[in-house]
Amino acid sequence: MVNKMESVVESDVKRELEDKRRSLNELIETVDNFKNYGESDDAVENCLTRFLMLRACGYVEHVFRRSVCFYVERKAGVGVRELVDNARFARGLNPKREKVKEILKTLDSKLCDDFLELLGDGDDLDSLVKSRNKIAHGGSDNCTKRRSIEQGKLAIKIGDWFLNNFF
Repeated sequence: MVNKMESVVESDVKRELEDKRRSLNELIETVDNFKNYGESDDAVENCLTRFLMLRACGYVEHVFRRSVCFYVERKAGVGVRELVDNARFARGLNPKREKVKEILKTLDSKLCDDFLELLGDGDDLDSLVKSRNKIAHGGSDNCTKRRSIEQGKLAIKIGDWFLNNFF
């Protein structure tokens, strides 16, 4: 039997992550529907696409961290809990493929395999993280509207995987 407090906590965490998903999806739609009527709109479109890249990567990082913490609190033993207490993870991290793989493998090798299958052979997740870091640190990233929308949709897909597998 599930403790009532646990199910309240679970629903609160899941609701929070679903709200962030909706917000990201709204931003994807805003960028997708933005009409560029000329040179004066180029800067606005550029800012929107860059903002979408930042938000998409931030969403993946947040849903990953919250899902793993929730999993550890509910299902893991002491050894795995130490992973979460590790400062590298507790302060956040760039959710690169290898880092996510390493942590998921520690939790459950089947989850890890399923996640890698979701990503396929490409390096889209690492590309998202790399673009986010360039933008966040003032670097130049040739981020197109189409690419930012694709990366936003990738973030939604990854987030959905975590929501479906951890809650």
